[in-house]
Amino acid sequence: MIKYKISKKQDGQMILREDGEGLKNRQKYFVSQNIDIKNIVSTKLIHGNNVEIVSEDNRGGIIEETDGLITNTKNVCLTVTVGDCVPVIFFDKRNEVIGVAHAGWKGVVKNIVSVVVNKMNQN
Repeated sequence: MIKYKISKKQDGQMILREDGEGLKNRQKYFVSQNIDIKNIVSTKLIHGNNVEIVSEDNRGGIIEETDGLITNTKNVCLTVTVGDCVPVIFFDKRNEVIGVAHAGWKGVVKNIVSVVVNKMNQN
């Protein structure tokens, strides 16, 4: 079973910045949704098309300079933040792989959706 959640404006700003506000709001939101924060993997966005493969070792971490995540690891919560951009969610049922991408205009121009699909196919 795959689950997804989308925070709302009233949940607060979720962007990971140096001031730590986004991290605090994220933790509060995940607790409210019964999501164990030790299972979350987040992106530190660059508005590009870099896509990383997530493994067990990434649980609870932030992957720098990426706009897409892919995993076949069970019970991992992949996250991206969006404002006026679009979250794209991927699921390969046969291989039990999930992915998520932050599709801002720069990432769309750089074909982030194709990059995710190709990386899923190759790995």
